[in-house]
Amino acid sequence: MFYAILSDKPIGTDSITDYFWQMSLLAPLVNICRRITSPQGIRFAFLLWGAIYFGTVVCYIILQFMAARGLTAPDGLPIGRDFAAFWSVGRLLLADGASALYDVTRFHQTLWEFFQEGFGRWPYPPLYSLVLWPLGYMAYLPALLVWTLAGLLSLLAAVGARRPDPIRVFALLLLAPGVMTTILNGQNALFFAALVIAGMRLTSAYKVTAGLCFAVAAMVIKPQLGLLLPVYLLATRQWKVIFAAAGWGVLLIIISLAAFGVEPWRLFFTTALTGHASHMLGTHSRIGMPTVYMFLLLWGNHWLAAVGQAVVGAIVCIASWRFFAKRHDRELQLAMLACATLLVTPYAFCYDLPLLSLAVLPLLPRAGRDPLALTALALVWMLPTLQLAFHIGALVIGMFFLCLLRLGAEERGKKYI
Repeated sequence: MFYAILSDKPIGTDSITDYFWQMSLLAPLVNICRRITSPQGIRFAFLLWGAIYFGTVVCYIILQFMAARGLTAPDGLPIGRDFAAFWSVGRLLLADGASALYDVTRFHQTLWEFFQEGFGRWPYPPLYSLVLWPLGYMAYLPALLVWTLAGLLSLLAAVGARRPDPIRVFALLLLAPGVMTTILNGQNALFFAALVIAGMRLTSAYKVTAGLCFAVAAMVIKPQLGLLLPVYLLATRQWKVIFAAAGWGVLLIIISLAAFGVEPWRLFFTTALTGHASHMLGTHSRIGMPTVYMFLLLWGNHWLAAVGQAVVGAIVCIASWRFFAKRHDRELQLAMLACATLLVTPYAFCYDLPLLSLAVLPLLPRAGRDPLALTALALVWMLPTLQLAFHIGALVIGMFFLCLLRLGAEERGKKYI
């Protein structure tokens, strides 16, 4: 009887025992358990959590708008949070030029002028100024709306290309917790995810365009999240894409030099880069960062965290190189790229998780009813909440990394671990 309970085989009524079993209260409970653990039930559970997270974020944003004082939310941060920095950069570019971005005092004055809050410093290279200057012509709230919609539509174009159901794809994007976390924080990780997904889709047929996507993602949008892109391209021997990305990178630098001159680049390397790194990776921990470095910093000191990050990063680079070289399908490669990147970089926040979240649902059919794989996928799906509540993001990502190695080994009929 226990075999029948655990299996998908229906319990018959050809005996008195089975008859009374069907009439008991346990039979409906067992049927419910079977439905919950079916592939459809598991997918529904993931989407239900995504819907709860989506509703929570939307309610939080609405309450922020209702209780805001001007452009400042009740928690003292600007509405749209980090987008305030991107918008202020557009204003500062039009007023004082690109060199003023790396003047901490001037940057804080601009933020204080509109939000009564001066925080952080501008850490991005001058290349990013080519993208942000149009925001300076717009009022803040319309610019925030355009920014959010542009990120979602670019991600929809990358994920839902050539699919007949764009509305369904758009709804699934909104149910991904990593996507909603990025929207809540007004960050740019949606653009990074869209560029990486588009680049991986285009590598087979449109190599020059794929190189452009990778160059913009790694050199403009999120340089700290582009560390594994060269490993992926080299391991998969995408030589034309590599040369195209290098060419686009050089062209972008030339355009920025022509537009802004040499001084912003000098300030970026001499003040902004080192100053931001020492501020964000100092001796204090930041619970919103699901990286190995910050996890170790919670339990030790700066040097332990730095050594641990270097060791884990080296191991992950070697393992991911071998993984990519096996030429797995795009779904596994995308999941590995997103996962390995977060293990290699010391600097990433919960709002940098869209690419990782979007890799979860396509892997559910592969996981089947494997408890280890399903647990790893579920934890990654809930990662924004788990990191903020329990600070275990690095452990979850590490578990997912091992799960991907296992799935890759099963696909090729041999084991890497």
